Amino acid sequence: MKISHRLVLAALGLVLSTAVHSSPLETLYESQDADAFFASAVPAAEAGDAEALFLLGKAHHTGQGTPRDLERAAGYYQRARQKGSARATHNLGLIALDDGHKTEAITLFQEALSAGLKLPTLRNLGRAYAPDHPSYRALLQRPVEAAGRSGDAYAEAYRLTSSVNDAFDASSQYYRAWFFARHAMPREHETFDHAALRERAVRWLRIGMDGDLAPAWTNYGVLLMEEGDFEAARPALERGAAKGVPVAHYHLSGMARNRDEALDHMERAALLGLRQAHRPAQQQLQDRYQDETDLDVLARAVERMDALREKSTETFVPRSLAQRLAWGRFVAGVAATAGVLPDRPVRLRACGLDLVQVYGDTFNLGANSAWRLVTYTRFDEATETGVTGRVDPRGCATSAGDLPPSVTTALRGGAVLALHFVNFTLPLAATVEPRRVVLSLGPVDGPRPE
Repeated sequence: MKISHRLVLAALGLVLSTAVHSSPLETLYESQDADAFFASAVPAAEAGDAEALFLLGKAHHTGQGTPRDLERAAGYYQRARQKGSARATHNLGLIALDDGHKTEAITLFQEALSAGLKLPTLRNLGRAYAPDHPSYRALLQRPVEAAGRSGDAYAEAYRLTSSVNDAFDASSQYYRAWFFARHAMPREHETFDHAALRERAVRWLRIGMDGDLAPAWTNYGVLLMEEGDFEAARPALERGAAKGVPVAHYHLSGMARNRDEALDHMERAALLGLRQAHRPAQQQLQDRYQDETDLDVLARAVERMDALREKSTETFVPRSLAQRLAWGRFVAGVAATAGVLPDRPVRLRACGLDLVQVYGDTFNLGANSAWRLVTYTRFDEATETGVTGRVDPRGCATSAGDLPPSVTTALRGGAVLALHFVNFTLPLAATVEPRRVVLSLGPVDGPRPE
């Protein structure tokens, strides 16, 4: 069985080593005057200066003043390391970590720590120890231990800095250790001290919560929710949601008291960038307004759907809300023309319905397809006229003569007339001729009912 979970985790990015007190050469590097820096650093490096070697490595590592070249950067770092540069050792660890070589990175970070470089080494050591999320519930001893070691590194950084963010990073990894152990297979599950793992995670979460750190409140709510204590989880998640944590909104959606509240939270999670919320947000919005008859409300729903699609760059549901809105506006527009058509007989002459013709090809129709003539005075409700027929060999739907007076009355009253087939309904357009009004098919890509 796979392990699935959603938690707020720290954004793990590149943290390069910098000097506490800048030397003249480092000040020159930081000034971004590339010509002056290289003019000073290159001869110093050739003479074996460890700082110059390190800074040249950093320039090639970051691409500052020269094209980014990790191979050259590593070469400079290695030479500086041999001369005792802890910062060079640390940055070699970063290169190894970014290449996916965690074991090598850990060794290098530990060497930098032993040389006295505590920060940012501890934070990057936390990154290196952090395990990938297990796919299955078996063999979780190592991920639990690795998450604990990652948390320990961040916790040590916190003891040096008192930064609530370091405490949060520690709590996130301690939480993961507890979570992995909790979901282990029964035999392995018994080998873990679950109470101790939980106590450690909660203790470090509380440091963030005491600092009103929204992600810490969110993760505490997730922990309580994982334990089934939804009543206690809700206020914790609400603290996170109030400060815009998307994961908090995501979980509150699942705890919502009604569908509007559920949609509101899921929509917020998606708009705040949570990828896992994009599909359910679009689906919930579609389900909520697919039967809406108020065009103003429907228009706002379409705007909200467009915002979700723009944020996700993916379309998970059909564009039926937009189609429904276009159809509703079309029907309302025709209704506004009531009384404009002259009082003349009405006939049906709608062609292009054979398979090789434009409407037949688009809607998979053809000769002998059955149709019914319907009217729409409301965009969400069709009324039968009793007029039926089949597409003739020429690809046309025609009336044998004039249509019944009731159809004429509906047309002059601002109703939309349409041909209803098994899977599609195609609106008709009225054309005034000298002796009658003729109904033919509207634009093939025009509005139509779902």
